[in-house]
Amino acid sequence: MSPLAKTLLILVLIYYLFKGIVYLIMWQATVKMAENVQEQRRQHREKRYQDREIRRAQRRDELEKRQSKEAITNIGLSRNINPENDMYGDEDKEE
Repeated sequence: MSPLAKTLLILVLIYYLFKGIVYLIMWQATVKMAENVQEQRRQHREKRYQDREIRRAQRRDELEKRQSKEAITNIGLSRNINPENDMYGDEDKEE
């Protein structure tokens, strides 16, 4: 084989070697980016879930407070303040 052919063959092999290395690096970068995206999605999903749980707990607390406040208000309204209208007060009266 002539020295020119050997040099050309070596240059072609070096070209494909570097091309393979570049593709390997690009593939690794793509895989790493995909993993990062999946991790970000998972973290975002977790944060949304935690925020949703916090909001549900707040709503539940507000509802309980409102219901207890209404119960206290209803107790006050159902109580007969005037002793003359008290149904047990009639027993003490003489006619």
